[in-house]
Amino acid sequence: MSERAHPEDPGFQGTIYERKMHERYRFAAACVQGKDVLDAACGTAWGWADLGSPQSVTGIDASREALREARRLGFGERLVGGQLGSLPFRDRCFDAVICLEAIEHVTPAEAASFLAECRRVLRPGGALVLSTPLRLGGRHSGNPWHLFEYDEREIRSLLDPFFETLEARIDSEGDVPVFLYAGALRAEIGPAANFHWTEPDIHSRAAG
Repeated sequence: MSERAHPEDPGFQGTIYERKMHERYRFAAACVQGKDVLDAACGTAWGWADLGSPQSVTGIDASREALREARRLGFGERLVGGQLGSLPFRDRCFDAVICLEAIEHVTPAEAASFLAECRRVLRPGGALVLSTPLRLGGRHSGNPWHLFEYDEREIRSLLDPFFETLEARIDSEGDVPVFLYAGALRAEIGPAANFHWTEPDIHSRAAG
């Protein structure tokens, strides 16, 4: 599975990445206690044990292989195949959406569609918890699975029309800085930011 955390992978076990992914889910836990939660791009769902006591957790992932592994490992039961930009759920059926280190795997247009879908499936007052690696020193990491890496201004400009910031910080421990975000659903969609790349050709240069 491409760049997916797997608890049985010896290349993942005991690494800083394993520790950080536990920390990401624990960061999300503050927003999900007693709530109906969607884990968007859940992978093998192994991090759900770190969420504490949500009312329910549902996972969606584009990889059928990952979902099969999640079921085999016993980490998740409520699992659905699907894409971030088109969530196969009815309106207002979740209290929180978490999306941890996944939005960099889709285009900005797909990311914006995902945030609009979050607005649709969240109940009033719902929350989004998101993490994503940022460009380091203005440079794409070169990770072939990352279609787009943002700087902080860029990712905030995507989030701000839909969510009001509750907490945002950058975790600088590790190979690349990671943006951690928790936001509350706005009652009305705010004005779209004038989004543009700080360095417009960075991704074409990274691909070359």
